[in-house]
Amino acid sequence: MRLRDKTALITGASRGIGRAIALAFAREGARVAINYLASDSAARETQAQIDQQHAPALLAKADVSDAGQVERMFGRCLQEFGHLDILVNNVSTEAREFFWELTEGDWDHVLAVSLKSVFLCSKQAALRMMARKTGKILNISSIHDVVPRARASAYCAAKAGVLMLTKAYALELAPYGIQVNAVSPGLIETDRTANYIRFGNETGRNNIQTAIPAKRPGTPEEVAELAVHLVSDSSGYTTGTTVYVDGGYLLNTCRLP
Repeated sequence: MRLRDKTALITGASRGIGRAIALAFAREGARVAINYLASDSAARETQAQIDQQHAPALLAKADVSDAGQVERMFGRCLQEFGHLDILVNNVSTEAREFFWELTEGDWDHVLAVSLKSVFLCSKQAALRMMARKTGKILNISSIHDVVPRARASAYCAAKAGVLMLTKAYALELAPYGIQVNAVSPGLIETDRTANYIRFGNETGRNNIQTAIPAKRPGTPEEVAELAVHLVSDSSGYTTGTTVYVDGGYLLNTCRLP
């Protein structure tokens, strides 16, 4: 029970990696606030799975790119749980277009959800954690914080921003006993990537075999297990670090032809 008596707020926790992190935290004894926006049913399913572990869970519906909604969400979580120990900035989105086809609205939306939300939520968390001289902020980034990807320029720019915010926030918050780290997953098997990596897709299968030394996609649970470590007491001397969970993908980018 590495997170016994801890309270955590996880953005985008209704499915995928966010849900896996919420369930892992609950198994480790944490009280979890499940942020979501679009799918009430998916959020309730996450809550139901946490309930099965006999752990407290709170549904926290809010658009985390909106400052007012973020402030109200944190106020409600603090009213319910009393204090906040952990924030996981997990939510993100992308727009699959060449940059010259990308509208200004699409660009603004991707940056607001994937980067601005990190600023808004981290600010609210930090203001509360600073008073207690303790806390953990974990950003879920992507290998595309350092690896460019065609038809995903806005997403890559947002994740590169998350990489630097992690370092800057860690530097500013270290005097207050608050640690800020990031996890950058590679190809993870979620509903977002299912069409690409399902076994029936020969192109996807061949690409995985070629590009990833581990020769398989990762699972949300593998990301979640690392997240537990980075927000637990066992990572007490780690801050400003980004850990890549990619099956060795970045090693392949270093190979000569």
